[in-house]
Amino acid sequence: MIIRHLSIDCAYINKVLEPITQREHGVTEFEIEIKNHGADIDLSECTLATYYGLKPDEHKVGVECRVDKDKGLIYLPLYLQMTTAEGVLKGIVELQFTEGNVRFSGVNFKVSFAPDDTKIESTDDFNVLENFISKPTTDGVVGQVLSIDNDGNTIWRTLKEFDGDYAHLSNRPSINGVELNGDKSLEDLNIKQTYTADDIPFADGETFQQKFNNGELKGQDGASGADGITPHIGDNGNWFIGETDTNKPSQGTNGVDGKTPIKGVDYFTAEDKSELTTEVTENLKPELAKKQDKVLAEFYKPVSDLDNRKDVDLFISDSYGNVLATFKDGEFITKEFSTVKSIGNNICDTLEECELAISDVQGNVIFCIVNGNIITPKYNAKNHYKTFSILGDSYSTFKDYTDPLNNTQWYPPSDSATQGSENDVEDVENTWWHLFANDYKSLLIQNNSYSGSCISYDSYGTGTVDGKNFSFVKRCENLKKAELIIIEGGTNDAWSNVSLGEYKYSNWVESDFETFRPACSYVLDYIKRNNIGAKIIFVLNDGLKSSITESIKNICNYYNVDVLELSNIKKSNNHPNIEGMKQIKEQLINFLLRGG
Repeated sequence: MIIRHLSIDCAYINKVLEPITQREHGVTEFEIEIKNHGADIDLSECTLATYYGLKPDEHKVGVECRVDKDKGLIYLPLYLQMTTAEGVLKGIVELQFTEGNVRFSGVNFKVSFAPDDTKIESTDDFNVLENFISKPTTDGVVGQVLSIDNDGNTIWRTLKEFDGDYAHLSNRPSINGVELNGDKSLEDLNIKQTYTADDIPFADGETFQQKFNNGELKGQDGASGADGITPHIGDNGNWFIGETDTNKPSQGTNGVDGKTPIKGVDYFTAEDKSELTTEVTENLKPELAKKQDKVLAEFYKPVSDLDNRKDVDLFISDSYGNVLATFKDGEFITKEFSTVKSIGNNICDTLEECELAISDVQGNVIFCIVNGNIITPKYNAKNHYKTFSILGDSYSTFKDYTDPLNNTQWYPPSDSATQGSENDVEDVENTWWHLFANDYKSLLIQNNSYSGSCISYDSYGTGTVDGKNFSFVKRCENLKKAELIIIEGGTNDAWSNVSLGEYKYSNWVESDFETFRPACSYVLDYIKRNNIGAKIIFVLNDGLKSSITESIKNICNYYNVDVLELSNIKKSNNHPNIEGMKQIKEQLINFLLRGG
């Protein structure tokens, strides 16, 4: 029996999309972990667990699940009728207790096409009912219905005062003037699913819409009201309403004569203003630059460190308390933008999606809030992941910074036996992942990278003996969980000309992992199943041969894993240099900010 683990939570809309293959059944069982706001649910009083699903062809299935009350788990068998139709099987899990039922929505399966000459008819199938409804021992007669007695036995019951046939009634009921005699459709009964104003008639035969268009539904005009009293000015100069003096004068007192302005004394000419503006701007530039540098120096520092600051009008921070934007002397400043020096970077294409938008003098949105998320030119709270882990090769190594520590490293080049030529990445702060952690404000949980490692067992011809233990296939099983999982690999498989093999998404055997495609599929399948809810990104190196590149894209598409294709990365000895590391960091952050 193959056990595949799932986890669902009744407090949330679950987004399970577990891959299965057509006609795959019988030997696979899904072990489902039951949660309520992340806490285990006590199944000791659970009387029944059932899976209900709607297949892509609109047929329905119902499957009884096995309940392990001691472990707090339920087991869903992969049933044949669940796999007959290609596409997404949408379903729910329902638990029955003596006090009521609990439902878990969003438990879906992606059924992949599997060619087979044997055709299996897709039908509605509720095998769960077999455990509760037994066949009656006798045949029923007209006027009887199938029911269950207090002991759970299936019996026939006769309806009181009704023999089961409307035709036998002396006073037959009717709907819209149509007698209920035999099977009647909604069309037969003149019943529509929806009604419009054209479907609602009045007694005279005209419809509601016709009377509305003809203006017949308007009431009669009321009588005109009496004219109001027009205010007037009395002989004393006050406003009067009728004969009543308001004691409000109609004119104010005369003011003193104003002064005639003199050019050069009381006002400036356009030329005077231009000269003055230029002079002031030039004199203020050094001070403005100092002000900008001073404020920028405080970005991404906790607000608690700035309690004694009196010169900033307003701070805007993220959930960590890190400063994202400030207002100072009427200027708006972020880490990458200041209204003192507008860069013309519009971060919002349409103002309709903004709850709050701040723009520069050129009309470019430079700060906005969308669905409660703060967005600046270099920050997007919506797509921010607080922790990340790496499963990688030499591009992500650095001495004393891999987990496990004994993983073979390539960086720094001066301390590596495999570097071969000079590369300027000699400080861990120059690695792409260190730059990413600092700029993106995310905590690195584990860097499980190994220089020279392939996704498959093969490593430059060493085969299954030496390449197996440090392959991605083996190391993925020790990858620590995080909100963001970054897979950086495939380069050594391309360089060592690993055999591609065939695409295979289940039922792997050990020999499959000597080829690339089955090995890559297994790695993604394992990470997806063991990191429920995590964002997974495959970072694809540039310059690889097309067979490896296309294989990775196809496999990632099958598992709904996003692919970041690196572009024009600067390298020395086929490895990213300082400039290349910055490019990887920037392309990764931009990919996440775009929602990748």
